Amino acid sequence: MSGQPKSDIIAPLQFLRGIAACAVVVEHLLNRYERRGTALAGLPDLLWHLGETGVFTFFAISGFIMVHIARRKVPERDRKAAGWQFVCDRFTRIAPLYYLSMILYVAFSYATLGVSTNAGFRFPGVAEWVHSFLFLPYVQPDGLIQPIYRLGWTLQYEVFFYALFAIGMVLGARRGMAFVFVTLFALVTIGLWIAAPARPFGFAVLAYACTRPVLLYFAIGMGVSLLRQTLAARLTIAPAGLLSAVALLLVVVAATKWVPGLQMLAIGAALIVVTMVRTNADRSLWFERLSLALGNASYAIYLTHSFLLGAFAAVTTRFVSGQPALLLPAFLIACIGSAVAGWLVWRFVEYPLTVRLRGRPLAAPMTVAP
Repeated sequence: MSGQPKSDIIAPLQFLRGIAACAVVVEHLLNRYERRGTALAGLPDLLWHLGETGVFTFFAISGFIMVHIARRKVPERDRKAAGWQFVCDRFTRIAPLYYLSMILYVAFSYATLGVSTNAGFRFPGVAEWVHSFLFLPYVQPDGLIQPIYRLGWTLQYEVFFYALFAIGMVLGARRGMAFVFVTLFALVTIGLWIAAPARPFGFAVLAYACTRPVLLYFAIGMGVSLLRQTLAARLTIAPAGLLSAVALLLVVVAATKWVPGLQMLAIGAALIVVTMVRTNADRSLWFERLSLALGNASYAIYLTHSFLLGAFAAVTTRFVSGQPALLLPAFLIACIGSAVAGWLVWRFVEYPLTVRLRGRPLAAPMTVAP
């Protein structure tokens, strides 16, 4: 499966993708417990911020990876073809599993209506289906800008970033990177004067959604990737496990949100830690394999964990209610179970489907950050 040289695989970065996915799993499990009336008083606030921290980490990793792969794939000649190929590759990478997950979610929610905690489910209308399939934002009745399958809101930002990046590829390396950076910062600045949309559909929703500060995480990832390219010959060697442990600590610090801006700074620092140092692959082969498995499975973990957590919460809620000490093993079991399920979905559904659609083998690790 792997066509990449070992030197091009950054194992701690792939491990960070796994950390980000597990952070989302933990917060969503807490949400399931909360819906079931589980006693969760006294938990640290950071646990309720792990989900968004994981997603923002994904965005930063996505910015890094797009620059990382573009330097190997963008010829100075025929840049338009390269940009179009980039769009096609990104679409075949994220759309199939997302579409399958969305359809499965609707079918499952409809089948279990009145039996589970999804009492508020309603069958989506035509406009919602169209917007969700086209990755276009719209406002749900509860006021959140999310598609039918709620987890897909992150993919709307990913697709928007991919579109900007594809335009940048057409413009060439230097001008293209400058274009993406300037556009991201300009959009966030403009967003300071854009009010929340009053209607569920329309350009106002797109304008509001695509000018949020979360776009800056893509820029952070791009900046770290460019810095790594500049310093590539001077990177020192450090243990992969140590780098990943420090990155995990920084993700936890980011989730504390102690002061304004700390979340963004800590996520950027975590990305720097796992990418600005080289690892000795011969001494950490097992860790590299584990990291690649997590990295490959991270997208599937993100999209499929929701199907597992409902049943898991139903079984375990009586044990953890009022027993905060039992939450840690519950988190670990949920993360391991979601990771195993995600890897199986990647290996037997996502990977074969993507290969079939592209008509060629894929390099590993598969590069996307939902």
